[in-house]
Amino acid sequence: MSLKLGNIVLFSRSPKTLGSFLSDIFDSECITLEDQSFYVDSEVASFKILPSSSEQMFAQGGERDFLIEIESSSLEELEDFLHKIQFLKFRHGHTEEQGKVELSKEKNNYFFYVRDPDGRRWKFFWRSVS
Repeated sequence: MSLKLGNIVLFSRSPKTLGSFLSDIFDSECITLEDQSFYVDSEVASFKILPSSSEQMFAQGGERDFLIEIESSSLEELEDFLHKIQFLKFRHGHTEEQGKVELSKEKNNYFFYVRDPDGRRWKFFWRSVS
């Protein structure tokens, strides 16, 4: 069975920036829709990004955190993805103070976290069966 998450709706202070972020991570095109929202369709999921004012959003890095988990099919794939994220952060001029992305291990779980432009956390992980 091959499943895909469809139309995860994300509200953003800067929908175009979030669309570019998701487009870069998932190697997909960011499409501007007629209602000024953005759409990113990847192999993992489809994302619809709607504009939202700061008053409607949770505090960046704040009290109402949000976590999206994405599981990798192998440790090698996860490591490749980590290198891609590190390159994207470097390409966009992020410094270490803005969040270093490193692979962590806890028991049989390998993972790393990334924050999107609105402060949501994305966890990419792989679980070893041994």
